[in-house]
Order: sequence, then C-alpha cells, then structure tokens
Amino acid sequence: MREVDVRKVLDSLEERGVAFADIILVDEEYYCWALRGFSADMTRERSKIACVRVLNNGVWGVACEYGDVVDYNRLVRRALLSCNVARANKDMAVLGYAEGPSLSINYVHPVKVLPVDMSEEVFSILSEIKSLFEVQGVRIVEVLLDFWLISKRYWNTDGSVVFERKPLLTLTIYVVTDSGQVSGIVGSSSGLEFLREKGHLWLIENMRRRIVGLAKSRALNPLFSGFKFEVILDYDVSAAFVHEAIGHMLQADNYMTRRARRLPIGLRISSDELTIYDDPTVPNGFGSYICDDEGIRADRKTLIEDGIIVSFVNSRSSAAFFNMEPTGNGRGWNNVARSMMSNLVVKPGDWRPNEMIEETKRGIVLQGLIMGRYDENGNVIIEAENGIYVERGEVKSFIRGPLVLKGNARRLLSSICAIGRYIASRPSFEKGMPISEYVPMLKLSQARIYSQA
Repeated sequence: MREVDVRKVLDSLEERGVAFADIILVDEEYYCWALRGFSADMTRERSKIACVRVLNNGVWGVACEYGDVVDYNRLVRRALLSCNVARANKDMAVLGYAEGPSLSINYVHPVKVLPVDMSEEVFSILSEIKSLFEVQGVRIVEVLLDFWLISKRYWNTDGSVVFERKPLLTLTIYVVTDSGQVSGIVGSSSGLEFLREKGHLWLIENMRRRIVGLAKSRALNPLFSGFKFEVILDYDVSAAFVHEAIGHMLQADNYMTRRARRLPIGLRISSDELTIYDDPTVPNGFGSYICDDEGIRADRKTLIEDGIIVSFVNSRSSAAFFNMEPTGNGRGWNNVARSMMSNLVVKPGDWRPNEMIEETKRGIVLQGLIMGRYDENGNVIIEAENGIYVERGEVKSFIRGPLVLKGNARRLLSSICAIGRYIASRPSFEKGMPISEYVPMLKLSQARIYSQA
C-alpha cells in the first residue's frame, strides 16, 4: 500500500472524529526443519495480514484481513462497525489513550545467514545434534529448527511511520528415555548464523547431564509430597518463575479488567539482591523490537530495583487509565494492543551453582520446564520435568517428575535467598508475540513441592 493511500485512510478517520487510529501490515515468512523419528520434514509458509484499529468514544474496533490484496475502505467500515458493537456492549469500559510521539523509523535487525543460504546444511547440523542424544536408554529424539522473518509496517494518526524487519529463530530438542523426558529450547533474534556460531551448545550439555541423572532417578517419597523444601530453580524453571511471578504481576493492563488492586510503586516484594529490567533493546534478544505496536519507541526500564517495585509495563491505554507514562510495551497487531513484557532481564548475583547446593540443608533442584502459569488468585504454578534431592550440601538422589512448585507469587518472591552469577535465556511466545527471559539460577528459602510421578 502506498504511503499516500495510507494517509488518505487515516485522514478520513480523523475527519470522522475518531480519537486514534492505526494501520499495521505484517508480512511473515516461516521455515521449519524437523527430524522426527523416521522422518525429516521441511516446511515453508508465507502470510500477509493487514489490520485497521480505531479508538472512538472510548471503545476499540479492530478489523483484519489476510492476503496480498486488501480493500482498506472495507477494513475501515468493519473497524467502525466493530466500534458500534463495542459501544452497545455495556460491559465495555470507556478507555482513554495516552499521547504518543510522531515517529519516523526504518530499522532492519541484523541477520547474516538466511534460509536460502544454508537450507541443506541445516539438516546436517540437526542430524549432528540428534546423534549426541542417541545413547543407551534413549527411545525418541526430535530436533526442530523454526525460523521467521517478520516485516512490519505501521502508521497512525499521530503521524508515525515505522518499518521494522526482524528475524526469529528457535531450536527445540525433545528426548524421551526409559525413565522420563527431557526437553529444551534456545532462541535468538538472528539468522541461521546462530547454528554456525554454536549458540546451542550450552543447551545440549545441560540436557545431556539431565539425561544421565534421569537414568538414576526415582519418584519422590509420597510422604514428602507437599512438604516445604529449600528450592533451587535451574535456568528454564527460573525463567518460567520470573515470567509468571513478575512479568504478569507487573502488566498494568491486568488491573484494568480485574477487581484485583494494582500493587503500589515503592512496595518491597523481595530481597535487595533482586533487580529486574524489561529491555526490548537487548542485542539479538528474542523479545527485542525498535518500536511497540502502538507507535511508542522501545526502551529499557527497571521494574524491580533492590527488591522494590519501581515501574510497570504499560500500554497507552493502561498508561492513561493509571495516569502513568507509556513504556513501549503495547503489543499485538491483530487485536487491541496490551501491555506485555519484551525481554525480562534479572541482574545476576554472586552465587555459583555448586555454592547454592553446598548451602542447602534439605532441598530440591528443579530442572526442565513442562509448564508455568499465574492464576487469578496470585499463585504461581510451575511444573518441572525432574529434580535433584540435596541434603546437607550434597546431592543424594535424582527425582523423577513431574514435580510441581506452587505458592503465592509474593511469598515466593520474598523467599529468594540466592541469585546465580551465570545467565541463560528462554524464548517463548505470549499471545503470538515473541518474548524471552534472561535469568540466572534462583534459590528460594522455602516452597512447597508436589510430586505427580
């Protein structure tokens, strides 16, 4: 769509008196290489979506359409019709919208190697990775490489014009053994040079150690299920814990539609060792971006400083609702943008993994992530693949999972007593948006662990 045509559409909406409108075009190329049992699969897809979003009389109307040819006048009519429907719904809140700047940005994230440059080499690398797990006791190994190249064009009635092209890559490994399962994922906002530069080796080493332990594992004594232990969170589990306990708790939009009270700025929720940032500017970060989906420039902000809440992640709607500033975290293009994390970064501490274990009287190390969630009552539930039982500073046994950590988020945060010195990242998608956590291992002074083995 030509720039002049976009301006005409937005000008026509302003003439109708709408409070705000934007147009988003997303062109996504997707590639997948997979080694699954007796098959090698390769997939390539391409999709284009155009969205018109209109804020009028305190409610939103959104209209989207897939395809190469889009009738924008039709999309505008649908978006305005959606506004009328929303306004007739008595449950819809009347929303304000914080002011934004007029941006002009053209940014292409660096990428050295595209799929066309090494498609055949990919399978060779995946086969090499797969062979590293084909040892005695292993039944199934699956290795998947996913790659996206996403081009986004954005215009709004503030006068902003933004183009951003971003690569995304994830490598996922699933291993099923005689004793259970081990999985892992690593990712980056980069091209396939990630494989050539061996950015995945640490994950392989971590998973191979866990497989060795899993072969010696046994179920947790049923009498101990639900007991309180000192708990050490390995990297994947630590990432999920930070995501659920901090990421969701500090999304300001969550408090606009729920009865729960927003926690006040200045509240202490953990020890003074804990500092956490939301940073969409991390180089090659899976959740990095130059501009959010509302036309606000991305920037690093501190959420927790020395254990104290100092900021929330805000969309323009939540910023207006709470009389705060937008933080560049309005995310989502085929719906109303919501406040959402980008890259959550935990400032590393001084503890080595072996030191955490040596200082543990009776505890469990949780390894491997199955799932994590944050419920409406403020509880965090993390399900881990397996664990290690520690007593008097020594590893005593390996525990077969699943193992579940469950507790009130604020209580668990207040129990953090050690923060590791080494950082690992975990990529994921939240409501279709790429996010990640950059975290060290964490130790909780006490938490309840339940066995589901």
